Amino acid sequence: MIDAEYSMSARGREVRRGIMARHREAHAERNYARYVIQNAIRREGLKPPSRCEICGQCPGHERLHAHHDDYGRPREVRWLCRSCHQVAHGKSPIVHRRSA
Repeated sequence: MIDAEYSMSARGREVRRGIMARHREAHAERNYARYVIQNAIRREGLKPPSRCEICGQCPGHERLHAHHDDYGRPREVRWLCRSCHQVAHGKSPIVHRRSA
């Protein structure tokens, strides 16, 4: 883990800015797709559905993720709960929380 004092120093901030800039450049298409959806939500009133498109669970208590199957089509998204989004990226699913 990075020392908190170093990360807050001028050198630490400079290194972090460089890392973030390289990441943005390496993933420009993905970042643009995220930007398009964020703006559609903020400026155009795009509303995600209330349930995950795959499992139909997670009503209201969990924020849905906008999943892009193709970053070249930034407005085409599937709205997934966190667990289904993990699976869509080939990672282990997260156990669904049950609402009381």
